[in-house]
Parts: sequence; structure tokens; C-alpha cells
Amino acid sequence: MKTFIRKIPIKHILKITALTIAGILVLLLVCLAFLPSLVSSHTVQARLQKSLSIAMKRQVAWYKLDPT
Repeated sequence: MKTFIRKIPIKHILKITALTIAGILVLLLVCLAFLPSLVSSHTVQARLQKSLSIAMKRQVAWYKLDPT
């Protein structure tokens, strides 16, 4: 009795890989588009100030963080 091993064509694997990479890139671009609004929120600014203060071992403060 012979067992048949199913071979997946290389073109099919390349299409799946290309679509996966394209999907990841689109997701990264969407995240990048929303980044300014996330950084402008008060909660994120407070966390950013706290982490910078800890990293620099001195108080860090600003009136307004405006990414332009």
C-alpha cells in the first residue's frame, strides 16, 4: 500500500507569505496613523513623563506635548 504525500506548490506558499507580510505592513501603518492621537492623550503623557523621570533620575515636565 502506497501513501501519498501531498505537496504544496511553491507559488501557493509564496502567495500566503506575501499576503501575510502585506497584512502586517498595513497593520503597522494603521498603528502609525493613530500614534499622534495616542501620544496626545493625558494618560499616555503622564506615563511618558514618569518613565522619562525614572530613566533620567530627575523630574521631567512639560506644559503640552504636541507632535507635529
